[in-house]
Amino acid sequence: MAFVIRNGKVGIDGTDITSLIREVSVELTADDVDVTALGAGGHGHLAGIRDDKFTFTAYSDFTASGLHSVLSSKFVSAGTYEVKVTPSGSTIGTSNPMFIGYCPALSYNPISGAVGDAAMTPVEMPANGTITISTTGTFP
Repeated sequence: MAFVIRNGKVGIDGTDITSLIREVSVELTADDVDVTALGAGGHGHLAGIRDDKFTFTAYSDFTASGLHSVLSSKFVSAGTYEVKVTPSGSTIGTSNPMFIGYCPALSYNPISGAVGDAAMTPVEMPANGTITISTTGTFP
């Protein structure tokens, strides 16, 4: 069933940052491994190693408990973030799964934008291993 994203949720390290998120993307991908044999009439493909990631566009926030405080400390210490995303704010279940990943702090871009625009923080967080999908649990 199609739906409109209205009340998705984003949490990082137990902090709900939903109110700062403009866009969110959960990307589950795998390498394309070519297994084409001699004499084949077309390419053969297998899913290889996964390369999952979360991508956000957030409003920049430098308050004491804002986005900067959540992201900058892990980046400075080369830590790992626990990221949780749900498509809806309702209870976690089969119709509202929670996507969970553990992501190294590889980059941090605290401010992005042009004069007169809202200050934005683009965030790309590749998962260590894979992003799991859970139909139970709590957010954040």
